Amino acid sequence: MSSPCKLQVTSAFILGAFLSAAVLLGTGSSFETRQVSLALLTSGGTAGSTSGTARTQELQRQLDQVQRQLATLLQNTTHLQLEKQQLEQTSTKLQQQATNASAVCQRVMLDREQLLAQHQLAEATIASQNSSSSSNIEIQEERHRCEEEKGRAAQLLKDAAEQLRKSREDLAGCEDDLRTDAEADRRQLDAVLSTWPQILAVRHGVIAQQPQRGIITSAAQGSHVANAFVNLYVLRHHLHCSLPVAITFYGAIESVAAATRAFFKEHIQDITFYDTSRPPYPAHQRPLLRKQAVTFVEGWKLKVYGLYQAPFQEVLYLDSDCMPLYDPRALFETPEYQQHGVVIFPDRPGEAPRDPQHQLYTHFGLHNPWAGSPTLSQADTGMLLLNRTKHVDVLEYLLFLNVHDDFTYRVSFGDKDTFGAAFDLAGKRDAFYQSPHRLSLALTERQQNPGHFAWSGYVQMAPNGSAAFIHRSWFTKYNPGDDTLRSFTHMTVGLSPQRAKTNEYFSYDFPPSEIIPVPAEQCHFDPLDLPGSEQRCGFHSSDTGLPIPAFALPQEGPMVRALKAADEAFLLLRGAVQRKGDILG
Repeated sequence: MSSPCKLQVTSAFILGAFLSAAVLLGTGSSFETRQVSLALLTSGGTAGSTSGTARTQELQRQLDQVQRQLATLLQNTTHLQLEKQQLEQTSTKLQQQATNASAVCQRVMLDREQLLAQHQLAEATIASQNSSSSSNIEIQEERHRCEEEKGRAAQLLKDAAEQLRKSREDLAGCEDDLRTDAEADRRQLDAVLSTWPQILAVRHGVIAQQPQRGIITSAAQGSHVANAFVNLYVLRHHLHCSLPVAITFYGAIESVAAATRAFFKEHIQDITFYDTSRPPYPAHQRPLLRKQAVTFVEGWKLKVYGLYQAPFQEVLYLDSDCMPLYDPRALFETPEYQQHGVVIFPDRPGEAPRDPQHQLYTHFGLHNPWAGSPTLSQADTGMLLLNRTKHVDVLEYLLFLNVHDDFTYRVSFGDKDTFGAAFDLAGKRDAFYQSPHRLSLALTERQQNPGHFAWSGYVQMAPNGSAAFIHRSWFTKYNPGDDTLRSFTHMTVGLSPQRAKTNEYFSYDFPPSEIIPVPAEQCHFDPLDLPGSEQRCGFHSSDTGLPIPAFALPQEGPMVRALKAADEAFLLLRGAVQRKGDILG
């Protein structure tokens, strides 16, 4: 049977090319500016020749024609978007129907059991009654009623099962339509990018005019602001990093309070608050938001869009809970970044994507990167380096995957896998570089319970094996509502997939059976060379058994000093919150 959710995708989506041209020319610019911009698009930037007037007239005629086509195509786009909305609404209804059908089945089964009990009671009554004719008549009538009730119950059960089957078929049809929709949009995006290379050329030109390198982080309110302040304060005042910083937010649905801006600028130099909703949205892409609110889903998309619209050519992206442990400028100079233009960090080792069928890749005809790679990890995109000039095309596919969250986020956990898939879609799998060093658990020894450790986040390694970032996740973040500090005392060896699977990451307490501290006199531990330390101490990140060795951090080392500086920054923020109360938005 045909799915009621079938989405009719038309070839009108090629309007993205014309929309992009209109956005690139600028709706608010003067006629002369649009002439020059159009000339740049079509002739590669050459202008000012003596035949400029004739060319300008011809280009203006083409522009008028595009604008007329644009009006028609915009109307088609509106219909397409309405059909997509109807698809999503129908999918929700069908899920509810499936739930209702299951409930009906349960009720019918209960009724059937009650009727069977009544029937058995009637049979027992027959056995105990005498053979008088009047009693036999009553018994026969009761038996007949029971048989009729059994028949009706059986039919209700059959009807309910059929309704459930149809609902499941319709729901599967909706999911097929979502996949088909994503695939159709991908083909149309391919067509737009191949037919209108000016889109990538102009995007490249825009990015090339931006400052060379900088740091972006996402934070607008609450604990995100608190943790971002700690990280950036340490970056400026302790690590002495001079890279410019932009705090991104999407002004259409979120805002940064004036008190927050003032507090940051009072304590941190060369920092800006960058509203990513202000630059024109790429018209060849699907609309960014489906909900006008900051949810987990929309937050993942806003993070990706922050990368797309970042005000720097090359960026270090940091989640608000990710703090560098040394000046990150050195990461831009590593051979791995220089060669690939990207450095991604691994998440939990050996953890496969949410979807065991790997549809995020296979649905688009891509090779499944997990095949034959049992140690491959999902990406921890809380921190990453990206050369936006070098990977303009990857950014287009990255945004494409994340705005199709109705499909993408069904088969992956947020944006984690979309980075690798975007490189694949752009034909750049060989350029995708993930640090080969496994993450390490950050631990705090419990003073009141010696030998036991509390989880304090995890440490990510740079390509050279040095401890580069502390990612404070879940309950290990700074909480502006209390005075709890977040320094830690130990870090484990790199975790093998087996150790990662046998340990609960988010544990308040690791007993001695799971974590064993390595005595300082046993071997020298250097956080800037974890692989070398493991080798000197006779450990290896591929080890699988328990307990897991944990090194004590050198008390006078740079890592401990950075962690102490973070606690001091938090106390500064905490004091301001207690005095003023409104600096976190």
